[in-house]
Amino acid sequence: MADTLVHLQQMVENLQALNATLAQEQQLLCAGQVDAVRLQTVTLEKENLLADLRHLDQRRRDDAAQPPYADPQQAALWQTILTLTRQLHDMNQHNGDLLNRHLSHNQQALGTLKSRHGQTLYGPDGQTQSGLLNARKLRV
Repeated sequence: MADTLVHLQQMVENLQALNATLAQEQQLLCAGQVDAVRLQTVTLEKENLLADLRHLDQRRRDDAAQPPYADPQQAALWQTILTLTRQLHDMNQHNGDLLNRHLSHNQQALGTLKSRHGQTLYGPDGQTQSGLLNARKLRV
């Protein structure tokens, strides 16, 4: 029973840390310009927290006691876990929507640039080159 209580407490702490990470991710995604390096760092942190949570949940499942818990302290922690999990699911869904908006906006911007400028590129010397053709324009 003591192990179950410890596992539930650890899960609540992990979910609270995940909540803070998702809030940070949301803040980055709501910024006008997304800081890709910070977003990647937050994403890695989120992945680590989720891996830890899977491990903790497996340890909880291996315990003898299972929900619904008879112990009031365990039952209260379990309700907290369920509530946090629902909130975090919604928050993560919202962050995914924000990320998809950024991706869509970037794809539209790239499409606009390509349609207006064709496939003209600039070479290392600053001269325009079209596709793989590397010819300089000569003036007479």
